Amino acid sequence: MSTSTQVTIPAEKVPLKKDIIVDLQEKLKQITIDAKALVAKPISDAASVEAASAILVRLGKAKKYVKENLDPVVEHEKRIHQEAIALRGSFLDPLTEFDVAIRQKILAWQKEEDRKAEEAAAAERKRLQEEAENKRKEDARLAAEAAAIAQAQAEAIEEDDPIEADRLRYEAEQAQADAQKNLSAPLTITAPPPIVGTVAKAVAGVGTTETWKGDVVDLFALVVAVAEKRAPIEILAPVQKVVNDVAKGVRSEGIVNGIRVWKEKGLRVGGK
Repeated sequence: MSTSTQVTIPAEKVPLKKDIIVDLQEKLKQITIDAKALVAKPISDAASVEAASAILVRLGKAKKYVKENLDPVVEHEKRIHQEAIALRGSFLDPLTEFDVAIRQKILAWQKEEDRKAEEAAAAERKRLQEEAENKRKEDARLAAEAAAIAQAQAEAIEEDDPIEADRLRYEAEQAQADAQKNLSAPLTITAPPPIVGTVAKAVAGVGTTETWKGDVVDLFALVVAVAEKRAPIEILAPVQKVVNDVAKGVRSEGIVNGIRVWKEKGLRVGGK
């Protein structure tokens, strides 16, 4: 179990100075008006492109001014946030580690109880199997003995009552055939289900849950399953960066292997 680190309580938030806000509002007032006016107008000739480019340069400088004044404030707030997270972790992490350790112990006990229950159920199935097999063999033996007795009786009355003798022989042969058929048929055993271990319910709100999860172990098989509509297509959600890398490799507009490839143009301002 890890030990918690010493963390200082973060200082009070430093309020944003009013003069910085007033200064930014004043400095950005004109460029905001000019940019808003330009956005409302169409760019229809070289002169309007030149005017728009000049606005872009001014916007770049304005953005730089905002960052110079407010980035330190953002960094200060970020540092306070990180310190608060670390402080919370110094108290919460040990509790979480205890929580995980105890859960693992309970689940380990549960798993062992389930194993014992399944083992007992398997032994019971085996016992029932052997019992049924022995009974079947005994039934076959008794049928064979009854057939032998009937055969002897038939031979004894053959001369006096041949019809009865034939009936006895037929019944004996039929009983022996049924016994032999039953002996070769597969056994169907109905065993009671295993009684799995259950987490003690001494504490309210404590119990077990089941969560089914999956890992892709054969991507090609998964793709085939999607193609044959045996798996949802959403399972093959594309990774946009990989799709863009494919487009860079193609460098030709069109549809390639199900990917639409196109080119977008942007503007560089101030060498950026």
